[in-house]
Amino acid sequence: MFISLLLASWVSHEGILSHGFVYDDHFLLEDNHFIRDPGNLLHLLTRPYSGGQRPGFIATLMLDCAGWGENPVGYHWTSLLLHAVTVLAVFL
Repeated sequence: MFISLLLASWVSHEGILSHGFVYDDHFLLEDNHFIRDPGNLLHLLTRPYSGGQRPGFIATLMLDCAGWGENPVGYHWTSLLLHAVTVLAVFL
């Protein structure tokens, strides 16, 4: 059953791997200097972030930025992985 769920997650989202940034990605990723500085992670977790109230989401963007730079494929892999984990968690 787990393999079926992972396969369904992959099939439903694998198309994103061949695309660049879209919609608000330009604002959230390309033009956002806050996520480019790893030192801001502590600031994000201890004080309100002026860019929104989603510190977990912003923290994953910071980690992606540190690991992938400006390569959209890396961000899409993270999204695909988080989607698959969520599907499994809901199933369990």
